[in-house]
Amino acid sequence: MMVVLMLSISSLAGELLPFRVGVLSGIHHAEHTYAAQLLEQSLSLHGYQMELISLPGKRLMSQLNRGEVDGDLLRSVDLSRGFESIIRVDEPMGSSCVSVYRLQARSDIVHGTEGQTPILAVYHGAPGASGFFSRYWPDTQLVHFSRLTQGVKMLTHERIDLIAVHDLDRHYLDALSDRLIQRYARVNLALDYFHINARHADLAEPLAATIKRLKQTLSPPKCQQGSRVLMSGETEYLDVSETAQGGP
Repeated sequence: MMVVLMLSISSLAGELLPFRVGVLSGIHHAEHTYAAQLLEQSLSLHGYQMELISLPGKRLMSQLNRGEVDGDLLRSVDLSRGFESIIRVDEPMGSSCVSVYRLQARSDIVHGTEGQTPILAVYHGAPGASGFFSRYWPDTQLVHFSRLTQGVKMLTHERIDLIAVHDLDRHYLDALSDRLIQRYARVNLALDYFHINARHADLAEPLAATIKRLKQTLSPPKCQQGSRVLMSGETEYLDVSETAQGGP
């Protein structure tokens, strides 16, 4: 009630309240530029001035859960499933790419090959990715991991054949490309969402409506591989000789 009253007073005075939004450090994707612009405009219509803060992934999630920051800019994973004080704003900010990796030593693993049933690991908090691969890669056996380091260990120990990773986390696997892992395919499937601390629960529904309306006036970035633009739900298989060099 106090927050609502303060917002009303500030709005009447023509002042915007600060709204601290965390963004993953070291990530500079087109998705972030678009999402930041969309969110800044949306928040301003509800009496808030967005302030972007760069933080490491785990620190950002814990600070959002504790209320030390107000929001998390862009996640394909539903953080509300693992944190009691985080709420997902249920209007997608847009979509972005998921990359599929395999071991360089296992380049014989090819999705869609007759007689093969590759084991594909997907993050358990990304139901959209699980649904996509279940539908469009039906010959794969899906398993899930809860942390990226766990998924990579499953791959390097050959307990799985493929791992699907959101492009926001791609830098971690690309660092292993020159010695262990190659990027094999790229899919445009993951919906990205904004998350807020539970103290802003009253903002979630009206903010979702505003985001939905403003998306019609902005042009979202498309999942792109080089000069090749991927449309929603489309898969592109990469040249193995290219990914063996670490990819673009």
